[in-house]
Amino acid sequence: PKPKGAAVLSDGNMERRANNTALKEALESVSRAFFAFEGKLKAAPGEAAGEEARVKYLQLSNAIDALELSFRKVINARKAHDTDRVQYEALRKESGNESAAINARIEEKKVELEEANGVKAFFTECEKLKEDIAQIPSCSKLNKNIETKRTDMEHMREKVRGMDELMSHRRDLMDRVFDSLCELERSANAGLVHARVDPAVVEAIQSEAFAALQDTEGVD
Repeated sequence: PKPKGAAVLSDGNMERRANNTALKEALESVSRAFFAFEGKLKAAPGEAAGEEARVKYLQLSNAIDALELSFRKVINARKAHDTDRVQYEALRKESGNESAAINARIEEKKVELEEANGVKAFFTECEKLKEDIAQIPSCSKLNKNIETKRTDMEHMREKVRGMDELMSHRRDLMDRVFDSLCELERSANAGLVHARVDPAVVEAIQSEAFAALQDTEGVD
């Protein structure tokens, strides 16, 4: 950035140049007045020449005073220039410090921007997760489905338990039929029921009983 004292220094430069020009003109004026005074002193003596020499002396004195004034202006301008230079250095240092502070602030803003971008990305990911979660059935619906499946399983378990009891009952019946047939066969072999029992009938009943028993075991 442009130092704040730049305009002041520019005006100061112009003032110093003006003072230097004035000093040069004052030196030239003193030189002319001196040579004019010296010329009058070398002229022929007389009252008129003496009066002219006095006038030239006054002009020379005035030119010397003007020269002294110009010298003072140059000295003051030099002091002002030194003061301006000190102020300029202070302003330049301050400007450098401000630039460093601004650059540091810019870097901080860059870090904050990166953090903000990270937060934005995290927020976007959260929104996406919320959308994904919205696609999942609610817990109450899941619990209801689980309860329905549990009820179905209980019904199936009861049905299987009933089938097991039925199969057990059928097995008991088949065992009793088989025992009865065996007893009937023994009685037939002993000649106790020759008139009522046909061995072919007993054999057919035994075959059906074995077949039914095998079917029962296959279901179990």
